[in-house]
Formats: sequence, C-alpha cells, structure tokens
Amino acid sequence: MEFWKEESFTDQLLNKSMGIFKSDGTYLKSLAFLLDKYIGGELAVEIYKKLFVLKSNSPQSYRDLAHAYSSNGMEASGKNLYAKYYNLNKEGYFSKPPEALQQVVNTEVKTLLDIKESEVDTLLARLMNVDEDRVRILLEWNDDTAELDFQFIDNNNLLSLWANSNDGKLGESLVSKGYTSKDFFIYGDNGTWKINCLYKGNRSGLATYLKITVSTDYGTESQKDAIHIFRMDIKNVNRELLEISLGSINKSEKLGY
Repeated sequence: MEFWKEESFTDQLLNKSMGIFKSDGTYLKSLAFLLDKYIGGELAVEIYKKLFVLKSNSPQSYRDLAHAYSSNGMEASGKNLYAKYYNLNKEGYFSKPPEALQQVVNTEVKTLLDIKESEVDTLLARLMNVDEDRVRILLEWNDDTAELDFQFIDNNNLLSLWANSNDGKLGESLVSKGYTSKDFFIYGDNGTWKINCLYKGNRSGLATYLKITVSTDYGTESQKDAIHIFRMDIKNVNRELLEISLGSINKSEKLGY
C-alpha cells in the first residue's frame, strides 16, 4: 500500500486477506490501521463494518466505526452512530465505558458537531474538554490483550506516564476488556515532545500493531493528521517512537517502520 497502492495485485492481496481472516478481529484491525494510513475511503470503512459485526455489543466497535465514517466523508453516518452510542450507553446497554474510551468519544463528537461549551447543556458540558485543544495524540492498538506503558517527555524533560493497565483516577485496566484507544492533548506548547513505549506483550505472542495519529490544530479548518504505525514485537524494551513539535511531526529516523 505504501509503494504500489494503484497496482492491481495490491487490491487482489487485500481482497484475499479480508476473506481468509474475515473472523479474526485482531488481524482485521491491523489491516484497518494500514488502510487508514495509505488508502482510506470506502475500503477502510468496510473493514470497520466487519469489525463491528464481530463485536456488535462493544462500545469500542461503535466508536471505531463512527470515527471511520466521519474520517472518510460520511459525516451523517458518523453522527448517527455516535448518537446511538450515547443512547445505548444511557440505557445501560453497555457496561460503563472506561474513562479512556469516553474521553475519545466525547472529543470526537464535540469536534464533529463543532460544539462550543456555551452551546451545550450542563450534562454534556461535563463530558467535554475546554475549547483550547491544539495537538491531539490518539493511541490505538489492534490487540486488546496487549499491555503498553507509554512515556511522554516534554521540552523540559518532564515525564508523564500512562499505561493501558492503569487508566484514569480509578486506575482502570483496559487489557482484555475490548478497549483499545486513548487520546491526549498538548496545549499551546512550542517545544518538542517525545513518545516512548514499553511493550509487555499480549496473550497470543504475536506482534501488536500500534497506530498513533497526531493531529495539529485539532478541530480547526487547518487541522492536519499524521498517522504512524508501529509493529510492537519485542517485549520489555523501552522504545522511542515519535518526536513531536508544534507545526512539525517527525518520526524517529533510527527506528524505521
């Protein structure tokens, strides 16, 4: 997809793989990540539809498909599915989503609807962040049994930590519960940030695919998205992933793909 996107054998390989692995959600999600980066469009949405069918009772599946719709020119479908997510969540159809997933959904709905804090009721306002978001860092991984410990290092070498086994004020674990996304924001910082990750493995022993989307000027007309995909296959090694500065996004040269 990176070098031969327009070649017929690429389409043949994609179609064949989607058939062979049609019931393997972990594989399909890694393929969806690659489609998000290199192709997008209807084919990417089709993969997220397949994932939705495989886990139709999962709030993560609702969010993933809604985001795929809204990211690929199908905003009306995205709004409808986000709305269904909120309604089902309110009715208790889902077990209470963790803070990590709820924050991701709230951020995306707020941006999709272009909602300002003064225009929403008190209940919805409590779910949203303030209108100062500049750089969004969205983490997504394809295997919900993977354990990932992230380090965020700012221009002053101050360290912030987040692990998917210990999220939020309640220290919720996302591992093995179907939740595979988390977002963070950098507010008006002109310095350089580094993102590192310690990969602790997953249940299958196969590689985990990590997708990091860095969005500058998030939620504005000048928003720009850069998608980076990492194959996480070496356990218990702290790996440097990205260096990010406002207006410039650089992948660490020594790491490669």
